[in-house]
Amino acid sequence: MNEKLDILDYKINLYFTKNVNLTSNLLLLPIINEEEGNNIYNLVKSKCSNNKLDNFIILTISNFSWNDDLSPYYQEDVFKNEYSSDFKGNGDIFLNNIVNEILPKVKEYLFLKHNVNISNIGIGGYSLASLFALYSLYKVDLFSFALINSASLWFNNFINFIKENKISINVKNIYISLGNKEHLTKNVTLSKIKDLTLEVVNYLSSLDDPKIKIYYKENEGNHFKNSDLRVADSIIYIVNELG
Repeated sequence: MNEKLDILDYKINLYFTKNVNLTSNLLLLPIINEEEGNNIYNLVKSKCSNNKLDNFIILTISNFSWNDDLSPYYQEDVFKNEYSSDFKGNGDIFLNNIVNEILPKVKEYLFLKHNVNISNIGIGGYSLASLFALYSLYKVDLFSFALINSASLWFNNFINFIKENKISINVKNIYISLGNKEHLTKNVTLSKIKDLTLEVVNYLSSLDDPKIKIYYKENEGNHFKNSDLRVADSIIYIVNELG
């Protein structure tokens, strides 16, 4: 099933089975457009049994400014081409809209129309969206799991932000993935991505409070290969984890 909502100026899509459980897990996924959400959900359905998916709802958000709304703070353009721009750092505003506008309305909608209550809430994404997801774990005590796929960890001083701040005590599971050729680039900033990702994996794995289950996977290819499939694989992992 795919049901659509408009909240503020955002396009919201909800994906779940017809047999959705009365208590379900919810994954929040910022994406570029609705087609991407359809592709990801179809991939998940093709690889995951319905009885597992009955306990899972995917909430996609689109119609926002990718660079501006997903960036935690200001950063100059690192791509330097005619299509690129600076990152304005509106992440806190976007997160506030998610927490205080989108999620309350979605939870109310699911309860009134389908009698569904939400148990665990997670957040995930790809590229800058997964950087935003990781950032969110430090800003609110809402999410219990996160899917961090090819995160833009080259973002200015983000590794320091992670180490100098405390992640939410509610976080239990984090899936992290990276393409094995993403670091093979002439762009000096982007070439650090593998080292930065492994540093984050090792640091989060070392935490005792909270103790987080970290799963790390290297995918074949560069940053642009099979992004929808990589996100789908991360969703399947967490669906199986949450049972």
